[in-house]
Amino acid sequence: MTWNYAAVWAKEVLGLILVVRLLTLRLQRVYLVFSVFLAYELSGSLIALELFKVVKIDYRVLWLILSPIGWVLTLWMVYALLEAVLSHLPGILRFSRRLLHYLFIGAALASLISGRLELASAFPGRDPSLLAWAVSVGVVLERVIFTIALIVLIAIIIFVLWFAVEIPRNLILFCFGLVVYLSSRNAVLIAETLWGDRISWLAGVSTVILAGCFVYWALCITAEGEYAVRVAIRERPGDHERLLGQLESMNAALLRGVRH
Repeated sequence: MTWNYAAVWAKEVLGLILVVRLLTLRLQRVYLVFSVFLAYELSGSLIALELFKVVKIDYRVLWLILSPIGWVLTLWMVYALLEAVLSHLPGILRFSRRLLHYLFIGAALASLISGRLELASAFPGRDPSLLAWAVSVGVVLERVIFTIALIVLIAIIIFVLWFAVEIPRNLILFCFGLVVYLSSRNAVLIAETLWGDRISWLAGVSTVILAGCFVYWALCITAEGEYAVRVAIRERPGDHERLLGQLESMNAALLRGVRH
């Protein structure tokens, strides 16, 4: 059994433990998007491994079929976290959603151009196949999507800590775990772009880190964690009221801007 296979199976076992934990706490409906993401992560790897054994299919075709599902779920989680954190601030929420729309559309367009340029440099003087072009664009798109998702999640955490927003403790734990996972995915994608197949073993690293996140969530998520808590970087008397006033002013200004 290779290193990558061992990492996948470790992730599967630990992921199932997290599933049992969520079911025991009856939180699978509360965190529906995350539950769908978890189901994809647990089933996608096994489907890819077993299908690759049975059907002699080009692994790039399999990657192009399965990867977009993960991208969509990643975007869905980012939007769901935004809504959970900013549900009481509709003006800021609407502005954030609109900004994300533009960012992801721009990322898709940039990926088409960047993928074409990367492919041209990889195959100088030759016309690459449609499959090679699709994979090149997909790799760039995945890298950009995960980078934007990571930046948004870090921004959410900073926002929560700076303005001492009250949200469930479990939600904060999910954010921290996803930041660690997406950071590892981005690091692996960048390394693969720079060094290619020479570091194929590195793909297992992000799998192990995701498995570690499964352990972290399974151990730290509790029923009591669904109660809202307020976490601040540093807070002095009167800070919360002042920051809350700033938030409400921004929210009101953005709402007025939408109406006009």
